[in-house]
Amino acid sequence: MEREIIEGALFLVGRQISIEELSRVSGINEKKVIEILKELQEKYDENSGIKLVFDEGKAQLIVNPKVLPKIAHLSPYQELSKGQLKVLSIVAFKNQVTQSQIVKSIGNKAYSYIKELEKKGFIKGEKFGKTKLLKTTKLFKEYFGIEE
Repeated sequence: MEREIIEGALFLVGRQISIEELSRVSGINEKKVIEILKELQEKYDENSGIKLVFDEGKAQLIVNPKVLPKIAHLSPYQELSKGQLKVLSIVAFKNQVTQSQIVKSIGNKAYSYIKELEKKGFIKGEKFGKTKLLKTTKLFKEYFGIEE
């Protein structure tokens, strides 16, 4: 029953979720949550239509990037806005860039785009003086099918 609870929570939340949060909402200790996530990663391997991305203490169920191009048109919503895509392309192109450089380039709306991209798990920001240094994540690479 514990595995089903974690699996259901991942499916239902539809975003990246921390091990701590999964533990809290499920009542399952963090060590056991990690074991279950590893089992689910094996279950949802390259031969599955979905994948479990588990990195840096967070997990998310995503559509397997190898099938996404064939089914993306079925999505009832556009997952990334044009502004988010613009920010994401800058971060990906430069490998790492400061938040302040992006704001100078595309304006103050960049703050909300960056916040949403961090929430979705595509980029991560680390304090860098008075700004943040932004980098793409493992989820970004897996989602867009980028080989390391």
